[in-house]
Amino acid sequence: MTHLPPARTYYEKLAQHANALIPALGGVCDEEYGPYLALGDVRRFFFHPARTLEEQKQVLAFINHSLEHGGEYTEEAIILELFTAAYYYNEPFTSLFRDHLSPSAWTLFLTHREIIRQRGSYIVTEEGQSRPYDKAV
Repeated sequence: MTHLPPARTYYEKLAQHANALIPALGGVCDEEYGPYLALGDVRRFFFHPARTLEEQKQVLAFINHSLEHGGEYTEEAIILELFTAAYYYNEPFTSLFRDHLSPSAWTLFLTHREIIRQRGSYIVTEEGQSRPYDKAV
């Protein structure tokens, strides 16, 4: 049996952590399909217009917890699956991230937003502007 470091183990069980830390998600994340698909489920859940603030706060608490315990693989996945969507939609989501992410998670959010803006690899909506939610995202 191969021993995985704790951070890698966390990453491999990201779907399980999402289901446990986001009760409103209803257990839809399937560990069998891997961390990125689980985070895709979390992304669609968070950005859906029917979500309440309390449901969105559960997701933000999950992000904080995951960034604290998950290591570099988890960090990269959260940036790609969740942060880039917030960069695209911007408001009101950027304000939610600012108000509810831990200081270190918020710094990570801002740092990668600037990197992505400079590289032009994803669309970054300017401060104070927003884009409508697209269910295909």
